[in-house]
Amino acid sequence: LKEGLRSYLKERAFSTASHEHLWNSLERAARKHGSLPENITLSEVMDGWMNQRGYPVVSVIRDYQTGEVTISQRSILDKEDETTPAREDTGGGWWIPLTFTYEGENGTTTSTKVWLDPSEMNTTISDPAPSDRWLLFNLHGAGYYRVRYDRENAGYLLNDLSDLWLDDRVQVVSDMVELARLGFSPVADAMKAMSWLKDEISPYPWLALLGSAHKTLSLFKGTELEDMFTEFMNEILSAGMNRVEDDDPHKKQLVALSCEIGVKKCTEMAKENFKKWAEDPSFKIQDDVRGSVYCYGVANGDSKTWQLVNSRFASTTDMKDKKDLLKALSCTKDPKLLSKYLSWALEPGKGGPGIKKTSVMFKALAKRDPDMLLSALVSKGTAFKRRNMRWKRLLEHVAVEVNNEQQLNKLKAVLTSGKDEFKSELGSSALIRLAESNVDWLEKNMGETKAWLQLHKKSVKA
Repeated sequence: LKEGLRSYLKERAFSTASHEHLWNSLERAARKHGSLPENITLSEVMDGWMNQRGYPVVSVIRDYQTGEVTISQRSILDKEDETTPAREDTGGGWWIPLTFTYEGENGTTTSTKVWLDPSEMNTTISDPAPSDRWLLFNLHGAGYYRVRYDRENAGYLLNDLSDLWLDDRVQVVSDMVELARLGFSPVADAMKAMSWLKDEISPYPWLALLGSAHKTLSLFKGTELEDMFTEFMNEILSAGMNRVEDDDPHKKQLVALSCEIGVKKCTEMAKENFKKWAEDPSFKIQDDVRGSVYCYGVANGDSKTWQLVNSRFASTTDMKDKKDLLKALSCTKDPKLLSKYLSWALEPGKGGPGIKKTSVMFKALAKRDPDMLLSALVSKGTAFKRRNMRWKRLLEHVAVEVNNEQQLNKLKAVLTSGKDEFKSELGSSALIRLAESNVDWLEKNMGETKAWLQLHKKSVKA
């Protein structure tokens, strides 16, 4: 790569250049070192990566009887379940340089071992690993793709996570958790990967978990799995809170989720900090926990607490602090105060922080109570749309939180009432697909998730 870049810069110095000039220079260097197959050009490789939406999910399915591995690809934007083909030949796809190793291999290399051809439905190779050992693709997570394994190989990897290099642990955990959330992989594998993190000391695998875990918790909100999943996550996050350091990159996300689900160490910290801040406005709360502290204080306070936070919001000139305070006001459990906050969002001209803060309030309300927000939009949506030209974008915050048929129908009603505001149906249908994907995911995965959580709880008690 460096050689190709140097050649490109030297050749095109003081001249005009296009991406094709760059590809040509890089290709010459790649061919010199034998890292590009003879039957393709770098321009062909880059065309797929430059011009297609999404990124690939590579499926690695081992046949433990024949000793073969079948590798295929599909877009992360495609729907998938166990009954659909690995990939429909639609003329799309990517040229993907694959790296892999296996348990017990003497020496590993990140050099490409196989190129996945977008014109082929799948590629078959001889399995380099013994049938009772794991096979790992995308070494160190260097490739821009996620990997989906067959259940047996996934089990081997999960059993040996602690023995993998840090980069590989991050990649395996991230792929399993995110692909399960998107419906590509079994939920049980993701749950086991999450459970393993109790013993992880590096912050980077935690980063792979926290975003997806928070989205999963939102999906379970209001269902029979909410309490079960919260209890499971409390167990994991408690271990994380006991080890987190002030300079850890995952601290803000860890604290936010931990305080939300009631991890004791987090709530004790939030309670102490909020008390000091309420008594002394000059008391400084650390930036990465400030929003969680404010939210905890409002959620566990009364109307006077809410008014205090509101007055501090009005008086502060620190814009980040202002945003944290405004979001925290939505954490109240008082229906009257929540209704007041809702009116600020829907009718910004009638008091409150104004229309410029509508997006912040919408997002906070959608996370807090999407059903309440949707009901209000059904009844007040027309008036709201006349006041806010960005209402379609605001609805994205709501659509991503929808998790049942009732909410989905309300969203459809809101979008139907606003069909004249859409230049086309693309915006409306995209939001509906987003919400429908949440509902479909729950329908398909509730049973498996419940069964796994019940078994896990029994094993912990034992």
